[in-house]
Amino acid sequence: MLEWFDYSLYGYLSATLAKVFFPSSDPIVSLIAAFAAFSVAFVTRPLGALFFGSLGDRLGRRDTLAIVVGLISVSTGLVGVLPGYEAIGIAAPLLLVALRMIQGFSAGGEAGGALAFLAEYAPTRRRGVVIGFFGMSAGIGALSGSGLVLAITSIFGQTAVEAWAWRLPFLIAGPIGLGAFWLRLRIEETPAFRLHLEREGAAQAPLREALRDDWRSIVKCLGVAISHGIPYYLILAYLPSYLVSTGRLSSGQALAASGLAFLGSVIVIPFAAALSDRVGRRPVAFTAALAYLVVALPLFRIVVGSTPEVVIATMASVGVLMGMYGSAPFCMMTELFPTRTRYSAMSVGYNVAMVLFGGTAPLISASLTKLTGNPSSPAYFMMGGAVLSIFAILASPETSRVPIDELGQSDEHIRRVRMALKASARVE
Repeated sequence: MLEWFDYSLYGYLSATLAKVFFPSSDPIVSLIAAFAAFSVAFVTRPLGALFFGSLGDRLGRRDTLAIVVGLISVSTGLVGVLPGYEAIGIAAPLLLVALRMIQGFSAGGEAGGALAFLAEYAPTRRRGVVIGFFGMSAGIGALSGSGLVLAITSIFGQTAVEAWAWRLPFLIAGPIGLGAFWLRLRIEETPAFRLHLEREGAAQAPLREALRDDWRSIVKCLGVAISHGIPYYLILAYLPSYLVSTGRLSSGQALAASGLAFLGSVIVIPFAAALSDRVGRRPVAFTAALAYLVVALPLFRIVVGSTPEVVIATMASVGVLMGMYGSAPFCMMTELFPTRTRYSAMSVGYNVAMVLFGGTAPLISASLTKLTGNPSSPAYFMMGGAVLSIFAILASPETSRVPIDELGQSDEHIRRVRMALKASARVE
């Protein structure tokens, strides 16, 4: 949850950070610069994925995840004490970019490890529900970030936020992260990974094995992840900042709209995850991706051209789709890989998608709007991502109810296992 909380702080405060670190006479230009700094964290995410993924498959999930959360919390806290452009000039944005790169490097090891950890602890028939907690944590983290920023804005006012109060959320994140570091060190390693160590021992070069043996599954994982990254970061970072910078919504209204979207996703995820345990991952994931494709253009036209009340209601309704895509797709991605290389392979596929499509979504959207003059143009980027995800979902095997030690093998093997399980269930 802390990763999403930290990222959401930067996303929700992008319009303010643009003024503090990237001053310009054109607010859209400042916003583009701020989004570029937001995106640079995603450049280092694959490096973190390579490093921490390999470490997690050799050292274990628990200790690696503790290191990751420690780095995230320290780098986020340091943003809160960083001087602005007026104080130290060009050094301010450069230091901000450096801290964002550290955040990105450490965040590269979070998703793959957390998903592997949940999958390897979960009962086979309830794995979707358990993995759904990861999607919920993303929504809760973003919701917590929006709530904190909204509270500080309400208490101190926008003028004070732009002057100094923007630092408070980042400073609060530091101690929270240290608490998470302590908690992660107190949990036990996953049963599946411990069993793997007893049977085979730790992989000596898990990343190399993953790239050699699991590259097709990594490509599928990347494709599935696209339609998580684009909508998530459009709602988290681009739309709130765009609507505020263009005067369509107040800061409080934009935060409320985004917060309601994430609240909706948190509510929907457990039900969608439970549904995927019953009917399968592919039907739920396919329905959500297809819905993104269909509603993207109407969504943007409503959001950029309606009254504040309609905008808030529309963005809140998007939470339903975010919840559907925050459940089954994460199960699909995690279940594509074997325990031996799950952390490495999952980290690579997921984080490459976040770099190419998620982290760049705000920057690409702001640039498209600037170049075309059409505020609805980011919808086409979202639609293209949905098409790629649909292909990846259709190419992936159905893995619900397959035991954890059978995952990551050939599609034909997975089909045989599922047929055997169905036959056994009929006999019983």
